[in-house]
Amino acid sequence: MAAPVRLFIAVPVPHGALLRRTMRELASFRGGLRVIEGELHLTLKFLGDTPWERTAELSSRLLDICESTPACSLTIRGVGAFPRVERPRVVWVGVDPQKPVVQLANSIETACTELGIPREDRPYRPHITLARVNGRPPRELADWITSNAEATFHSFELSTVCLIQSELRRAGPLYTPIASMSLRDV
Repeated sequence: MAAPVRLFIAVPVPHGALLRRTMRELASFRGGLRVIEGELHLTLKFLGDTPWERTAELSSRLLDICESTPACSLTIRGVGAFPRVERPRVVWVGVDPQKPVVQLANSIETACTELGIPREDRPYRPHITLARVNGRPPRELADWITSNAEATFHSFELSTVCLIQSELRRAGPLYTPIASMSLRDV
């Protein structure tokens, strides 16, 4: 039996010029802020350590869901933070509309639960992580987040869902797509 792999299910997200500029602004802050480098994604379900043997079964269930889910256009809009702007641990951008993403995530959550994967404790909130805060956040970060709370970035097609392996490394995580499924054309 192979060692477990750290997996999640996500939608790849293109950067766009305005989003790149926003991430450069974030990177200019001093303090415990680590901006995401490389690919961005909209996580639909974090699976964690999963036996490699389960990837075929997961891929099959994802394919069924994707074949019955129509593709749609999303706009990246609004900067926010978890757990809250005053004490951020994660800086993110949202998507609009949220409803098709939430429905897709809920379908995936149900399928994963049927496969014996534990259900998330908290409700799903679609977001794209831009940075993580380790330690004390930069003083100006809360004001910056608030001033960008209504910013609109760019649109992209929600047309592909990927099963992704995440390897944690000192230089940052390495993401490797295991499977990629297309949503139904409209």
